[in-house]
Amino acid sequence: MASGYADYVLNGASGQPALVIEAKREGKYFDLPKPARDSESGTFVAVKTLMTDRAISAALIQARQYCLDLGCVYGCITNGFEWIIFRVFEAGVDWKALRAYVIPKLDVFAHSFTSIYNSFSYRCVSYDGSLNALLSRSPYENRETYKPSYEIPAYARAIQPNKYVQFLRPIAERFFGVIDESYVEFMDACYVSDKEYEAAFKSAQSLLTDALTPYLESYGIRQTENDDGGGTFGNRLEKSVLERRTKDVVVLFGGKGVGKSTFLRKLLFVRPPQILKKSAVTVIVDLLKVPEDKPLIHSEIWNRLVEALDQDFILKGSREKLVELFSDRYEVAKQQDLYGFDPSSPEFNRILNGLVASWKKDVKYVCEKLVKRLHTQHKGAIVVIDNTDQYGKNFQEYCFTIAHEIADTLECLAIVSMREERFYASSIRGVLDAYQNSGFHLSAPPPKNVFIKRLEFVGKHLGNELSAGKILGQEVSRENRVTLRTLIGSFEREFRNPDSHLSSFLTACAHGNIRLALELFRGMLVSRYTNIDEITAVREWKWQIHQVLKPVMIPNRFFYDESQSHVPNIFQLRSKQRSSHFSALRILAQLSKLSELQGTAFHPVSSLYTEFSNRFHMEEDFRINVDTLLKYGLIDANTRVDEYREDIDGIRITNYGRYVFDDLLSAFTYIELVSTDTAIFDSRVSAELAAMSLDEYRQWEGSWTDPKKRLERVETRLKKADEFVHYLEAEEAREGELYQLTPNERFTMKIRISLDDESEAVRRSASRQQYK
Repeated sequence: MASGYADYVLNGASGQPALVIEAKREGKYFDLPKPARDSESGTFVAVKTLMTDRAISAALIQARQYCLDLGCVYGCITNGFEWIIFRVFEAGVDWKALRAYVIPKLDVFAHSFTSIYNSFSYRCVSYDGSLNALLSRSPYENRETYKPSYEIPAYARAIQPNKYVQFLRPIAERFFGVIDESYVEFMDACYVSDKEYEAAFKSAQSLLTDALTPYLESYGIRQTENDDGGGTFGNRLEKSVLERRTKDVVVLFGGKGVGKSTFLRKLLFVRPPQILKKSAVTVIVDLLKVPEDKPLIHSEIWNRLVEALDQDFILKGSREKLVELFSDRYEVAKQQDLYGFDPSSPEFNRILNGLVASWKKDVKYVCEKLVKRLHTQHKGAIVVIDNTDQYGKNFQEYCFTIAHEIADTLECLAIVSMREERFYASSIRGVLDAYQNSGFHLSAPPPKNVFIKRLEFVGKHLGNELSAGKILGQEVSRENRVTLRTLIGSFEREFRNPDSHLSSFLTACAHGNIRLALELFRGMLVSRYTNIDEITAVREWKWQIHQVLKPVMIPNRFFYDESQSHVPNIFQLRSKQRSSHFSALRILAQLSKLSELQGTAFHPVSSLYTEFSNRFHMEEDFRINVDTLLKYGLIDANTRVDEYREDIDGIRITNYGRYVFDDLLSAFTYIELVSTDTAIFDSRVSAELAAMSLDEYRQWEGSWTDPKKRLERVETRLKKADEFVHYLEAEEAREGELYQLTPNERFTMKIRISLDDESEAVRRSASRQQYK
């Protein structure tokens, strides 16, 4: 172990150590391997070869330890005449197997000054990653990356909503979120059933349906029609109540955000079947805000059951009523704790009070007695445990066992709502084997129908001054009411348009997740990028793709940040070692091609992984990209999980993935937005993108007082997109030569053609714009 301090520590532009130099006294020569010929430039020698010399070995080990202590990747040893520069660490590799760069004599500086300068100058080391390029095992491994966003001080800048936000926010929160079951008029007018989904999309083979997957059918799960009566699911509930079936557990499955909670509330509260209304008491225990803690979950469920089942408020009533409820224990107590006491004595009452208090704390017992009391009134209980899918698999399974505990204890019907992948994971682990459960699957309605109904409802109410005041919760001038109604009407027409960019993008992004589609629309509704004065100034406004992307991708931010958006950066470098801007596209391209041949079948992950491993040597990049594509919903796994796992056998492209691959990646606004968030291999390009982004930001601030700045800003954005595509073209050309890519395996030509065509349309639109 070396001790002491390094002789020289050279810092890069970031202020962090870039190179640690260990200097030996002049005249102490290293025994370097003799080159095949007298070289006038530096040479590469394996570190393990250099360490056959005792002096070099000791110096290398000493310098390496200094580097590790300081967190520096590169070290150097020199005696003033001979120089050895080496890499001290590389993941998964013995450092002795790495190569070092050796300058055997000072004459090399005179004969090869340019190459030495390009590797060791301050600028090249700090900004171009020259040492990494020099000492990597291959020319393209471990390349340094640069992010334009790191050079933009205002990158995290949030922007204010549009000027109509005081009116639009109440509309967004009340009518474009979860439907309140107490608002019966809105529920009746805007609830979209699954039958409409089937009718609207039966012939649309390009869309992947959120249907019952084969592995669910193998567990006896049936498809549920999302109609007013609850379909087969509602029939099952009626049958359970009529036949007084005990210890019954039913599972309602559905994808994330398809509306399981709304479906249950509409079925059980808003328009319940007659038999449920007459003969059942329904309790919904919503776990959405309950932390992931097993004892807390258990107590929360049972405590809420006690409160909900106490229909006649007996627990808050007289002791006489409580004793009647707990009559079985009271009879035992009279033979034991109360034996020998006069019922009218203070001692009898004191002991009985204590017993009643302890019985009330036994929540399972109390619930059991309350349900039996309901039986005397010819009523059964239905207990729903909702939003269990927010938890991890262990907690999901725990909630499932609680449902059976409730069904067994209360001899009632218990319903659990959960996502398909949770059921699948629990099934293969054997958790469900001991139970005889019935499963019902709920499909997502088409987002366009959801929006059309809600927009139609809001527009109708905005047309009436009294109704408008009620839904907005405030007085509104006639001018503003007309503007809002015109805006809502414009959105409604757009969703009715089969060629709508807005409808297509939201439908694709949501991928069956209606909750997400509504969230994206809420952000768009109040975003500053939604130019309401411009939209409402013309009779029939038609949304262009570049007018849709910004308010959806970054509704309240100036710059795009993937971690803050529901839309992924398809060009992002994911792996730190070997990575490509085109890895995600290669996965989507392969799956898209396979879907044309095989329909919606899942494609084996192993074959895709093998290609990435054998051809591109990017195993980690493949895994991270598949994980990202799953999380954002661009691909589906056969297990329906939304993260990469080793047990995934197959994957397939989704409608969202196809939309991104076919349309979004070539859109000017998308390219321009993601460019500053993308890690770049070229420091010059990164610096240029950062500089143009700063210019754009200044032009945006100035455009509110100088309209000419608006056109300048559009030109800056176009230049930024052009610079980014030039960079991608160069990267693809390099990879094309390295991996022998065919024309069909390249993507930038399509992107370039689309960008050039759209640029002219964007310029024309900007020149006509009259509103900020």
